[in-house]
Amino acid sequence: MAKFFKLEVVVPEREIFSEEVSFITVPGAAGEFGVLARHEPFISILKPGAFLVAQGEARKFYFVSGGFIEVTPASTTVLAEEFEPVEEINAEQEEKARKKALEKLAKSKDPVEKDAARAILARAQARLATVKIAKGPSQ
Repeated sequence: MAKFFKLEVVVPEREIFSEEVSFITVPGAAGEFGVLARHEPFISILKPGAFLVAQGEARKFYFVSGGFIEVTPASTTVLAEEFEPVEEINAEQEEKARKKALEKLAKSKDPVEKDAARAILARAQARLATVKIAKGPSQ
């Protein structure tokens, strides 16, 4: 039985990841799910959140901004706006963005400004949650 499969992640500018992996867990629109080699084919929408890539014993977390995933028995392809290693996320900066968005939501009367603030808030919260997940339950 195959233990690895090809994972390809593409962002608008380029292919960002193309390696053999043993499993992944991803934030699907209907909930988190995992993929192993020889998985049944399907396509799903991804929501922003933590994306775990396992290569044997090595584990690495990424932030995925959402997008789409196509799974086949031999490979998995992800199309996303952002796919970033968790260690590149600045938690302090994200917390500032979260607080600023909350202030903007509380003060603004303009629906367009409120929508922009909600988008910034959701992104900051998803990035902070990804950092927390990557640190594990003891953090």
